[in-house]
Amino acid sequence: MFCDLHIHSVYSDGSLTPAEIIADAKRLGLTVALTDHNTAVGLAEFMAEAERADVRAVAGVELSTDYNGTELHLLGLFIPQEHYKSIDELTDYYTALKEQSNIDLVRRLNEAGYAIDFADVEKRNRTGKVNRAHIATELFEKGYVSSVAEAFDKLLYVGGGYYVPAKKLDFSEAIRFLRTINAIPVLAHPLKDISEGELAELLPQAISDGLMGIEVRHSSYNGEKERICDEIAEKFGLLKSGGSDFHGTAKSDVLLGTGRGRMCVPTEYYEIMKKYIAENAR
Repeated sequence: MFCDLHIHSVYSDGSLTPAEIIADAKRLGLTVALTDHNTAVGLAEFMAEAERADVRAVAGVELSTDYNGTELHLLGLFIPQEHYKSIDELTDYYTALKEQSNIDLVRRLNEAGYAIDFADVEKRNRTGKVNRAHIATELFEKGYVSSVAEAFDKLLYVGGGYYVPAKKLDFSEAIRFLRTINAIPVLAHPLKDISEGELAELLPQAISDGLMGIEVRHSSYNGEKERICDEIAEKFGLLKSGGSDFHGTAKSDVLLGTGRGRMCVPTEYYEIMKKYIAENAR
């Protein structure tokens, strides 16, 4: 049995609804977690549909955080239902800053001759939430770039003059917050964002703040990165987690459950975290 503990829906930058994700999980026999970016708005629907379909599911979130000028992503897993609202109360301010950042990005692109409309970009997500993936898709379909990847490589990267990242939640603050709501903080895809040395350097303080796990399986990892993450998790006594980072058509090469075809996340990871939650529920 396998699980996928890193999945996005239409409530952030994915293309499937929570109900559609549960239907696919049922078909594949997967245990799944919904971890939309900086929002818990889809969790009630996700968990209710999972119960109806008899699918094991985890309520989660992926927080965008700042660590000394580097963007790190932090998963919160096993969020208690009574704290869904707490997630959105924390992130509303940063979500508003991100929306303005995207509006400014489209304005700068317009000024440079890229004729895209923010209203059209908003229509690319059923919830109206916009991020750079939607802007990249609009640029691709308008013929300004040959692919979504090219849009990021040539126009939408940090420091390219068009995209200015919005202020983000502090990494340590985010870890401490997740612990206060009895969720499990897990560092998402660390070797995608930082080096092995940087990871080892930040972990002692992060663990002191309350970090409990890291993703040792991810669609972006090869066998060597999986080995390194396994060793780091064992060295620092961290829980192991993993997931595809599934977005649906927004990242069509990443499949639910298997990522780019080789990812395998043992259900044991889910079981160990679930047992911890059960034994430490307050």
